[in-house]
Amino acid sequence: MPAVETPPLAAQSSAAPAQRSLLIAGAALAAILIVAIFGRLMGYDVGRDEMLYSTPPAFLPDLRLYEDVFYNHVPYSAWAFRGVFVLTGGESLLFAGRLTVFMAWLLMAGAVTWLAFRLSGSAVLALFALIAVLTNDLLLGVTGMSATNNFLPLPFATLGLGLFLLAVLDGRPRAWQVFLAGLCLSFAAGLKASAVIFIPAAAIAAVFLPIGLPFARRLRVVVLPLAAGGVIGALPVLYLLATQTELFLAHVVGFHGGPHEAYWDANRASEPDLAMGLGQKLRLAFLIWLGGSTLILAFTTAYVAVLLLGGQRRADVRWGAWSAAAAVLIATTLLAVGMSFVPTPSFPQYFVLPLVCLPLLLALLYRQLSPEGRDASVPVLVTAAILMAVVALPRLGSGAVALLDPTGTTVAQTAQAGANLRGLLEERGLEDETVATLAPLYPLEGGLKVYPEFATGQFAYRVVPFTGPDLLTHYSAVGPAGLADFLAAAPPGAILVGFEPVLEEPFVAFAEENGYERITGLGIEDRYGEGVVYLRPDNSADSAE
Repeated sequence: MPAVETPPLAAQSSAAPAQRSLLIAGAALAAILIVAIFGRLMGYDVGRDEMLYSTPPAFLPDLRLYEDVFYNHVPYSAWAFRGVFVLTGGESLLFAGRLTVFMAWLLMAGAVTWLAFRLSGSAVLALFALIAVLTNDLLLGVTGMSATNNFLPLPFATLGLGLFLLAVLDGRPRAWQVFLAGLCLSFAAGLKASAVIFIPAAAIAAVFLPIGLPFARRLRVVVLPLAAGGVIGALPVLYLLATQTELFLAHVVGFHGGPHEAYWDANRASEPDLAMGLGQKLRLAFLIWLGGSTLILAFTTAYVAVLLLGGQRRADVRWGAWSAAAAVLIATTLLAVGMSFVPTPSFPQYFVLPLVCLPLLLALLYRQLSPEGRDASVPVLVTAAILMAVVALPRLGSGAVALLDPTGTTVAQTAQAGANLRGLLEERGLEDETVATLAPLYPLEGGLKVYPEFATGQFAYRVVPFTGPDLLTHYSAVGPAGLADFLAAAPPGAILVGFEPVLEEPFVAFAEENGYERITGLGIEDRYGEGVVYLRPDNSADSAE
């Protein structure tokens, strides 16, 4: 079968010493950026969300998501973190989670480079697309630097969408290629529910594309393989929907559609820049999409489009196939833009979805440039790549510095904090007792026990007052009002606070009213505060018995 049509590569990098040197320099820069990203990942501050995402590996499979512990997302990221946690010897939860995200970065880098080359036929453009991803401001923030599900679906969405575009451009697509596209798109949605937005345009287009292919053959090599890949990739989620419908939807849909929004509406003063309304969301989107390296990438894409409109087009272009692929990509981009505004409140990581499409769109446009147009674009690509690297330097520079002292990274310090906490409890003979906290990562890092109701952090606890009784029956949760009775029924060996003063007030009140000993200076610190431990007095265990 013929391969996907690619522009002629004559007079490109392999034939020109200058371009060969350019590619070597670009590859070296990309390698340095990847190393710096690893360092930044290991040194990035712990976030609230990681209390939810990075903790399941410690209690799976003994406790079940949704049934035994609160978990308000689709499950694939928890399973992925669990797999890496086991493979790395179960030494550190945060390291396993951050390592999983770094593996996703490597997959993203490979996917973008390969797809950009296949779509554009240009090694220079492929390297530019890679550097654009590695230096993206949003990805170098909480979106791509924490052990959450924010970054994980992006490489799979990129692969799925890119493979489908290649099938559309090919007059005789391969069924296995389309199957992999469906599998990747479905897997992305299993990692983060909002990534389902990458599926509709491809699913509809599969019925009509590639143009000129008889419908019976299209059904056999496009529609059915795409559907099969999608169903297989979604089987675990489909099983949960079929066997635990109300429970699963209560966590994944019900939480976000009601209690979560109500909590932030009542507490918006605690986050001055919180984007609740459409105007605030538009402002946040403007800052993200039209700033930093994203703006440089958008400018470069617009520049290539202007070259095409100005007549710098290949003479042998297949406009039908190219237009169909462009239509799929543009439709997906618009859907991703719309999805970015759906969650309330909005946070920066919610605006990452359209960024998947931009490098692919640039490659698709570049595909149609004439040799003269490509030559004219090289200085722009080089300049833009340098600017993006400069913009990313402050962030990635700190990542490179972090590698000079591995023991000083956040990952190492978090593991040490867990060990310090365990050491304290061992001194008092409380290492087998439960720790009550809204920051479960620290005791779990030390191999200690936490209550299932708080095993994924504060997210269920804080919304209990805003949750209707019917929905609340599906959550394993205790709220502030019921905390004292809950802890009195099974007194914890220790209480860890110091990170959320308002939410932790009932914990502190219980500790002080029951004579718990206050201890500080254990080296349990993050961006939210310094940990304070309350230890249960010796007579509390006897009283409970």
